[in-house]
Amino acid sequence: MQTKSAAPAPAADDGLLEIDLSVLLKAVLVRWKLCAAIVTGIVALALVYCYMATPIYMANCRMLVEPGNLKVTQITEVYDAEVGRDSRSRDAFMATQIQLLTSDNILAKVFEHFRFGEKEGYASSKEPLAALARQIVIAQIPNTSLLNIGFKDKDPRFSAEVTNFLARTYMDHSRQRSRGLPERGLETLQDELVNMEQRRMEAIRRINEYKKQHDILSVDASQKLGIARVSELDRASVSAQAELAQAQATVEAIAQWRKEGRRLDSIPEAIANPTLTQFKVARLQAQATLLKTLQDFGPGHKSVEIQRHVIRDMDQAINNETENSLTSAQAALASARSRVAIIDAERTQAIADLKKLDQIADEYKLLEDNLKGAETSYNMVLQRVNELQISRSADSGAGGTFQIIVPAVPPQKAAFPKKAKTVAIAGAASVMLSIMLCIVLELLDSTVKRREEIESISGVPVFGFIPRAKEGDRVDYASYDDPQGSVAESFRSLRTSLSLSSAGRKARILAITSSVPGEGKSFTSLNLAVTFARAGKKVVLLDADLRRHRLTKVFGLEGSAVGISNLLAGDIPLSCWGDLAAAPLPDLSLSVLPSGPIPPNPSELLSGELLEPLLKELTDRFDIVIIDAPPVLAVSDTRTLAAIPEVKFLTVVRMLMTEKKQLAMTFDAFSTIGAKVIGTVLTNADVRTEGYGSYSGHGHGYKYGYGYRYDYGTDETSSAKRPWYAKLLSRRRG
Repeated sequence: MQTKSAAPAPAADDGLLEIDLSVLLKAVLVRWKLCAAIVTGIVALALVYCYMATPIYMANCRMLVEPGNLKVTQITEVYDAEVGRDSRSRDAFMATQIQLLTSDNILAKVFEHFRFGEKEGYASSKEPLAALARQIVIAQIPNTSLLNIGFKDKDPRFSAEVTNFLARTYMDHSRQRSRGLPERGLETLQDELVNMEQRRMEAIRRINEYKKQHDILSVDASQKLGIARVSELDRASVSAQAELAQAQATVEAIAQWRKEGRRLDSIPEAIANPTLTQFKVARLQAQATLLKTLQDFGPGHKSVEIQRHVIRDMDQAINNETENSLTSAQAALASARSRVAIIDAERTQAIADLKKLDQIADEYKLLEDNLKGAETSYNMVLQRVNELQISRSADSGAGGTFQIIVPAVPPQKAAFPKKAKTVAIAGAASVMLSIMLCIVLELLDSTVKRREEIESISGVPVFGFIPRAKEGDRVDYASYDDPQGSVAESFRSLRTSLSLSSAGRKARILAITSSVPGEGKSFTSLNLAVTFARAGKKVVLLDADLRRHRLTKVFGLEGSAVGISNLLAGDIPLSCWGDLAAAPLPDLSLSVLPSGPIPPNPSELLSGELLEPLLKELTDRFDIVIIDAPPVLAVSDTRTLAAIPEVKFLTVVRMLMTEKKQLAMTFDAFSTIGAKVIGTVLTNADVRTEGYGSYSGHGHGYKYGYGYRYDYGTDETSSAKRPWYAKLLSRRRG
């Protein structure tokens, strides 16, 4: 084995947690008492809860809930909708019904019916319906269309009443929902249908009165008649205007003929007069007769005179008739003018009537729209009422089948708490909790637990594994009082390891130190010295921990007024060291040099010029010098010993107490000062937990563990600085 000098110590990997399942399992096993205490405590609490909790009863109602096979949407439309072809599966249908059972509208009816608002726990609740829903338990029986409905309450009879009312309310609500109506929906529609009929008849009455008021049968027909009349008057006006123009032209032509002196009986109007034509024909005949009479009878004949008188009468008649024709033309002109005026007046009135009819049509349209709206609403409601009546009479079951198979009855046995189940769950949960706690503690534990961890951090070998000593009055003398015990055997193995190593074999001055107080360096120093003395070595043990002088107290040398501090201070010559040494164990060649009074400057004394001559004097007299040195991180006293080349350091590491960071800091300090560290010793080891570090001592085959306990005095300040979980883990285990 090589002695460690100034080589840097490997840095501890504080940021990583190496998780080993076997280590975690062993961490649980070694904490079996903690696990047992947790399990026992939680199970006990569960039992106390089961026997002290108020019993809660739950009456169960079993209901059949099946989706419908027939849907009716219109009177003329009835079709099958089996579940296999419906968009919703049976599971989805059942899940929907479970949600509907605890819907607000159903819960509100239950809440109001039983006056939950007056009951304790509901009156002060911010969400009373949610509180009520939490007391309702609904579960589907697997692979069936059956639902179990229950209500939890302290009173079994009240639980049954609420459960049955809830089931009945749900069935009524489902039937109403299947028809798309709320409660009393069909009756409401029928009442509304009567009101709609009255509104429809009122609309018809208003239209009839409006028609009678405006003397119309139909607005469209009246508008068509008005348009036809205007068109006819337009045509008549055109004709009258033509007649007027013609009469005007005739009158103007007669006036022109008179002005020109022309015969008036030759004007077209006169010629067109049949009476005048007859008069002209009669006159021509009379002239012809006159000529013949003149020829036959002569001018003096009476017949001639008669014919002449006839001719004069005809002339007069022709003149009169001509005047009549002229008068008739003027009368025709006046008539044409009058007709044009009348037609224009009638046309103007017809147009005004047609415009008025447009306004009437708008008002009539409003009345007609009101009538159509009333009739449409009436027909829709009438159709829906007929559909619902058909659906009810046909018992179509569009919303599904809802039937209470087994009504709820007051239960005889409380449903909660379920003692066996509660205790079983508590037991299982406590086991899991205890295991998780052990694993968490193990993962949070930053202390060293395995040989590999120590050697990786320190870079030097582990020479021995020291178990806990049995409890007793002389625990510090474990290897002396029980030479055949496991502690004595572990120190013999440590002595053998040191003897077989090259560094340990050459070490005449061996300083036993640790990182912090309480790791067992004084215990190791004492028992290692006893072990060497039993092997026939002359051993001197120095209590160099001048601040705490633990060994001085163990050997009962506290009353001694002088010691190492006096020698190093120069108060006593070095040659008188023998007067200060004590032999507490007469049967062994072991001498103990006490620490002496506590000096104000321990570091200065240890770093003075007298320490090295003292150690040289002791090595000349003894085979081996063992120094109980102060902790490295607590004070700087130990570092002064590194200046002496002959001093070799053996560092004590206590399992489940020494933290990896502390160990790394210790060896960093050793590396800085160039101390010669030959190895480490692991105290508090466990022979039953191989994963925590085992060591076979060079042919002896011993494996040591921390099956025994040894209590060291700890530094209160150092202990207070340690994390809480480190303090917890440093306590007794298993």
